[in-house]
Amino acid sequence: MLIIRKIGKTLRGQAKPYQIITAAILGSLIGFAPPIGNAPLYIVGVVLLLAILNANFFIATFTAGVAKLLALALMPLSFELGLILVDGPLQGLFTTLINAPVTALMGFDYYVTAGGTVIAVIVGALMGVGYMKLIGSFRKKMAKVEADSEKYADFVSKRSVRIVMWVLFGGKAKVSYAELMEQKKIGNPIRPLGVVFAVLVVGLLFLVQQFFSGPLITTLLRGQLEAFHGATVDVEGVKIDLANGQLTVDQLAMADPDNLATDLIRAKQVQAKVSTADLLRKRIVIDTILIDDAVQGAKRDRPGVLIGKRPEPSVPEDAKTIEDWFAKAKTWKDRLDTFRYWLEKLRGSDDKGAADEQEKGRLRQWADLYGHADVRAEHLIEGSPTVLVRDAKINKLRAQWPNEETLDIHATNLSTHPTLAPDKPHIAVNSSANTFDLGLSIAPRAKAEMQSTLKLTLRNQSIDETMEGLDVGSNTAFTGGTWQAGINGKWSDLDGLNLPLTLVLENTKLAMPGLEPTPVASMPLEFGITGEMDEPTVDIDYEKLIASLKKNVGNAVVNQYVGKASDELKNRLSEELGGDLGDEVGGLIGDILGGNKKDKDGNSEDEQESNEDDLGDKVREGLGGFLKRGDDDE
Repeated sequence: MLIIRKIGKTLRGQAKPYQIITAAILGSLIGFAPPIGNAPLYIVGVVLLLAILNANFFIATFTAGVAKLLALALMPLSFELGLILVDGPLQGLFTTLINAPVTALMGFDYYVTAGGTVIAVIVGALMGVGYMKLIGSFRKKMAKVEADSEKYADFVSKRSVRIVMWVLFGGKAKVSYAELMEQKKIGNPIRPLGVVFAVLVVGLLFLVQQFFSGPLITTLLRGQLEAFHGATVDVEGVKIDLANGQLTVDQLAMADPDNLATDLIRAKQVQAKVSTADLLRKRIVIDTILIDDAVQGAKRDRPGVLIGKRPEPSVPEDAKTIEDWFAKAKTWKDRLDTFRYWLEKLRGSDDKGAADEQEKGRLRQWADLYGHADVRAEHLIEGSPTVLVRDAKINKLRAQWPNEETLDIHATNLSTHPTLAPDKPHIAVNSSANTFDLGLSIAPRAKAEMQSTLKLTLRNQSIDETMEGLDVGSNTAFTGGTWQAGINGKWSDLDGLNLPLTLVLENTKLAMPGLEPTPVASMPLEFGITGEMDEPTVDIDYEKLIASLKKNVGNAVVNQYVGKASDELKNRLSEELGGDLGDEVGGLIGDILGGNKKDKDGNSEDEQESNEDDLGDKVREGLGGFLKRGDDDE
């Protein structure tokens, strides 16, 4: 009924062509408006214009509903048009809009916003013309009826008819249809009351900045976090003390993109020191962040939602990859994939100065992955990052790993645009029981020649638990004891990975076919992680591996082997090795695991190879081959 009355008032009222066209365009802009998190002032600005300009509210509201459906259907077209506008001849104009105060909050750094605004104006103008023709035609016909029919005048003068007209159309028209046809096309373009309203709103926002900055920063923060994080970010509220630059975030919960039923991090409160000087330029600079007693992996009341799609990790066809070592350890594989995902986030985009056809193709792929509405013209952001966190600390994070430990995390120079930050992002992580240390400096993607560095240490890790997760078979050569590992290296897009890895086995036992388990106090092994970040491979220094075997387990293994050998073999060993079994044990290890001499039963080299493992071949098959006992071991 209310809608019918509104339609009736519009048809019989005094809405002028200017009011109709203006209302249709503004309504269309409201329908095509981007999410408020991407453009906080876009919808506010359009609504204020609607209040100031003497536009018809009903037409604007109706048009906004229709335009919203069109905006969803035409989003790919808005994106393509945005590419042409933002990265075309008008790039200078959009660069100014993206970085200037106030207009930076309008969201023109999103391609869909730029293209959608143009389409909205066109759609609104066309719908406005259609409204004018429809209303004009109706009024013209009714004016003819009024002029030619006395019965009509008698009919509308009846009390019952007037009641129905009031119910359906809000009462009798103040002027005749003929007078409506002769009215001015424009009239007063400004609504005086709307101007007063807009001035009061703007004045209130500036006078009561406490209420303005809090919601605005909440919206910006949630939107930027979700875009960067890739999943739902819940923020109960943001309190800001502008005098002291103090920001407090209550009930922060960031859904884990890999497990939306849990939170990647949850904290009751986050304290931050923030600068609001560049807030109108859509810039948030956080000098310090402190989070105490946070939780990782907590179950959510409601599952989160992915913001865009997670890119699938590439699967190399050749070489022994990190995933191959952990083919049976999904948890570790997921950690590696997540590490790579966040690493790419922290590295930022290429930040090229212009988008050529190849770059536009990449942007279209991003649109397919993350959704058209979330693809931005990152390369046009100048001066400083949209969000910069100079110093962030998380104390005593209760994580699912390491078990029964907490983590202290310290990060610096985290930003949405690493090339505009003062320095490279750096992250340091330490566990409470000193089993895990991480130091990571990340070079921006745009600076391919710059080196990233990684220093990682793991201590007191159970060998038995690790063997259960590694793809090395059910029987392992090493049992009991612990291991520790360290990586200290660097990488770049130009040179690839150069990450030396040292693995030390401690207080373990080496079990070989036909021999008693041999205690090993300490045994270092050296490897190298090379290749590309998305396709890392493991290289083994075989000479150092053999040397470590000879030094740390050689004498014990050879003494057992010689003790079981015949007198003839003992004499032959003594002659060939000169009595120094430890220095030349490599040949004997080859005998034990498939060597190059006849055994005590006189078997030839070929016969022994058919029954025993050859160390050289097994090592070259990878670490798993060395650490496991094959099914054909004797």
